[in-house]
Amino acid sequence: MAFETNIHLTHHAEFDLASSDVTSIARLLHTSFDQYPVDKIYFPQPPDLRILCWEKSSLVGHLAGVIREVRVGEHPMVIMGVADLCVAVQHHRQKLATMMIEHLSSLAQKRGIDFLMAISGEKEFFHMSGFKEVDPKCTWLAYLGGKSLGLCRRTLHGDVQVKSLIERAWPEGDLDFLGPMF
Repeated sequence: MAFETNIHLTHHAEFDLASSDVTSIARLLHTSFDQYPVDKIYFPQPPDLRILCWEKSSLVGHLAGVIREVRVGEHPMVIMGVADLCVAVQHHRQKLATMMIEHLSSLAQKRGIDFLMAISGEKEFFHMSGFKEVDPKCTWLAYLGGKSLGLCRRTLHGDVQVKSLIERAWPEGDLDFLGPMF
């Protein structure tokens, strides 16, 4: 499908966002995710970057990227987490989410990041975008209402999706997020 010429992507470091961008992001996140915190444009921590998809001057797509060190078995690695990926309802099925994933892949690869990771039940979309499902036992910091609750350890049963940016297989072993999930 060819993209309309009035659709374009931008990417921004989190703390370089204009106040008008913050307002647009908040509106899209709150209409896309029922349980999104009303007073924030991130959950639980601010991301490192945002990829924004615009139709003229209207925000129609969003992806947050989180640079993280994780440990898989005995292997520490730096990954780019995909968070808060959403597209306005009237733009579904126009491949805008795919465009944002491809843009993030390119940015991450240029910066030496080996894998993208998403925690999502949208397996078909991520599979079509080059991700593979992995099913490790995971450890992460649980939080609720701005408070740490302690460590959780469990398998996420197919919701961990990874995409290699370097033609290397995801290593075997338990996955430690070394903090909260993204």
